[in-house]
Amino acid sequence: GQLIILGGRSGEGKSAFATQIALKNAIDGVPVGIFSLELTREQNLQRMWAQYAHFWLASNGLRILESVPFQKIRDPKPLTEAEWADLTTLKRHVDELPIYIDATSSLSIRQLVARAQLMVRRHRVGLILVDYLQIIDAPGENERERLSKISNALRALAKEGVPVLALSQLSRPKDPNARPNKYSLKESGSLEADAHLVLLIYRPTDEEGGSQSADGEILIAKQRSGPVGSEPVKFDSRMLVFTER
Repeated sequence: GQLIILGGRSGEGKSAFATQIALKNAIDGVPVGIFSLELTREQNLQRMWAQYAHFWLASNGLRILESVPFQKIRDPKPLTEAEWADLTTLKRHVDELPIYIDATSSLSIRQLVARAQLMVRRHRVGLILVDYLQIIDAPGENERERLSKISNALRALAKEGVPVLALSQLSRPKDPNARPNKYSLKESGSLEADAHLVLLIYRPTDEEGGSQSADGEILIAKQRSGPVGSEPVKFDSRMLVFTER
């Protein structure tokens, strides 16, 4: 029954991290409903195909199933015959998981809540993922009012018994390597107040190339029933997964 906010700046991997959470829950038998307002259904599935091999390898301890790099899945021309076979296997496994994706690009908060409730009734969904908050339609004279209506509605949805994981953009600081906090959430007032748990992705800029570093942290910026702090992680761009560092 918790509203969980996952915040990150553009390019830090918040959609990949959320998809990883959804995929792991589905592998463990928890049906998951995904509302993807930014990515298409196919783009979500491509990420899951790349990520699934990580969980397969972790659980089996044997390289029965090879991973296929995400970039090759996006542009499959260079795939070898063996990689095509592995990709077909990955796809078959993901197809069997209890994951339900609604990739409608424009949804009002009322429509989203109604569709989520329908998913819960029809498929016994045990986790709702929303990607992402700032592009949901809601009434309001400004973004603060809009986000307040959205977070209140998602909190009410979570209180019906299904946890909601909602992604949020973070405000961009003057210093790109500044560590975010819960007040970095865009128009943070209602989001921070309504959330039971606030997770933030922090990946500093690599000084050499100016790109996002693979080494980062998942910051636990707020937790009503537990400690706050951080967990060091590493982002594997090949498989689009975060792992312990």
